Amino acid sequence: MDSKNNSAYASLQELVKHHIESFDYFLDEGLEKAVMAITPVHIKPFLYPPTRNGRLGEPIFPTECRQAKSTYRADFKIDVGFQYDGGIVIREKISFGHVPIMLMSKLCHLRGFAPKKLVHHKEEASEVGGYFICNGLERVSRPLMIQKRNYPMSVVRQSFIGRGYGFSNKAVVIRCVREDLSFGVLTLYYLHNGSPRVGFRIAGREYLLPVGLVLKALIETTDYEISVSLSYCYNEKYRKDKGAVSAPLIRERARTILDDIEFRTRNQCLEHIGILFRPALSKFDAESDTFVGEVVLRDYILVHLNNNHEKFNLLIFMLQKLFALVDQNAAPDNVDALQNMEVLLIGHIMTIYLKEKLEEWLLKVKRQITDEMNKKAKDFEFRNLVLIKKITSYNASGVGRSIENMIRNGRLATLARLDLPQHVLEHILPYAILNLIFILVIKCITFFVLEFFCGVLDFRGCLGRAWKIFEYLELTPPVEIFLFNMAIVEVWGYLKNS
Repeated sequence: MDSKNNSAYASLQELVKHHIESFDYFLDEGLEKAVMAITPVHIKPFLYPPTRNGRLGEPIFPTECRQAKSTYRADFKIDVGFQYDGGIVIREKISFGHVPIMLMSKLCHLRGFAPKKLVHHKEEASEVGGYFICNGLERVSRPLMIQKRNYPMSVVRQSFIGRGYGFSNKAVVIRCVREDLSFGVLTLYYLHNGSPRVGFRIAGREYLLPVGLVLKALIETTDYEISVSLSYCYNEKYRKDKGAVSAPLIRERARTILDDIEFRTRNQCLEHIGILFRPALSKFDAESDTFVGEVVLRDYILVHLNNNHEKFNLLIFMLQKLFALVDQNAAPDNVDALQNMEVLLIGHIMTIYLKEKLEEWLLKVKRQITDEMNKKAKDFEFRNLVLIKKITSYNASGVGRSIENMIRNGRLATLARLDLPQHVLEHILPYAILNLIFILVIKCITFFVLEFFCGVLDFRGCLGRAWKIFEYLELTPPVEIFLFNMAIVEVWGYLKNS
C-alpha cells in the first residue's frame, strides 16, 4: 500500500515540476544573469530563505503565512559596487525589499520533507508546491504561450497596414532571446514601394528604420555586396548557391532598398542612427552619435546575436523570406502551430521583469546623483558612504514590491511591456482542496488573450487536434482560451494510481 501511495505522490509531483524548476532557474541562474547584464554597476544578488520578522535562524513556514494572511517571501539584497573615475570601488549591500518564494523551491523550508514531516508542519502529506502564498491566499501563475525563439516567421496580418502610409499586410517577425531570457521582437515590414522597414520597440514605443540603413550600419559593405548577398542562399554545407530569388527582380529590389538612403559609409549610417535615437536613449546623452548608433544595433537589433556579420546574414535571410512571401513562392507560417510556439513560465517572467526594474532603479540613482552634483549650495563627495547609501537606498524597496504585486495581481507595472503579447498575467487560486481542479489549474496554459493592446484581431486557429486536449472557452471579455495540455490523461493516471 505504501508503494502505491508513493507512486501516486510521485505522479503528483511530476505535475508541478515545470513550475518549480522555472522558479529554481530564477534563483540559481536568472537572478545572476539578469543583474550581470546591467551596466556599468557591478551587482551580486542574494536571496535569503523566509524567516520570522527578518531574523536569521528563525524559519517561517507556509502555514503560518496562511493563518496570518501574509506573504511567504524572502529578503532580497544586492551587493552593489560603486566606482568613480577609476578610483576605489565602494561596496554596499542594499536591501531591495522582499520576493515571494514558490513552495517546494530551493529556498522553501518544506523542500525535501517526508510526508510525516509535512504533516508535522501542518501541511498535507501530498503537498507538492508549485504556487505562491500572497496575503494568505495561494496563487498559481499560468504558463504563457509565445512565439518560438530566434526563428523568423512570415506573417500576413491586417493590423500591419495601420503602421503607416504604404505598409502592406506582410511581414517577417522574429523574437530574439538573450542569455538572461530577456528578449526583443524585431519585425521586417514590407512596403508597397518595395522598400522594407525594420521595426523594434524602445520603452514600449515602436521605431522604424529603412532596412538598407541597418544593413550598412552593421558592417562595412557596398551596394554591390548587398545585392549579391540577396541573390544567394546557403545550402546544408554552408556553400553559396544561387536561386533564392530571381536575379532581375532582386536587382530591382536591391536598388529600391539602397536608393532609399543617402549614406554610403558605415560611420555615416551609425551617426545618423545615433542622431535619430538620442532622445529615446537619454542615458547616453554624454556619448557620441556613433556610440549611440552602436548601442541601438547591439541592444535592439537581433539581440540574440553578438556578431554584426551574423546579424547582417540573418537580416539578409529575413529579406529573402519576405520577398518569397510577397511573390507567393512561400506560404506564411502558422503562428498557432505547436512547432512555432514555446512556453514562458513564471520563473522566466520574474527574471525578465526583475532586470527591467533594476535598470529603472539605476536610472533613478543616476538622476539623484546628478541632482546632488548640480546643487550649488554644497559640494558633492562621491566617497561619502553615508550619502551614497542614502541615495541608493531610496526607492530600492520598490523593486521587490513590484515583483510581489506582479505575483499577487498579475499586472506588469511597466511602460515597455517587455514585448510580451499581454501585460496582464493569469494568476488564479489553485483550489487545493479539490485535487481534480488543482491538477487542471496547475497544468493549464494561457494560449492567447484577445484585447485591444494585442493588436491582433485576425482569426486564430487553436488546432485542438494537434494538442489532443480539452478546450475551455470563456466567453466573457477578454476572450481567453485555456489549453489543458494532456491534463485529462494525467488526471486519469493520477486517479487510477491513487
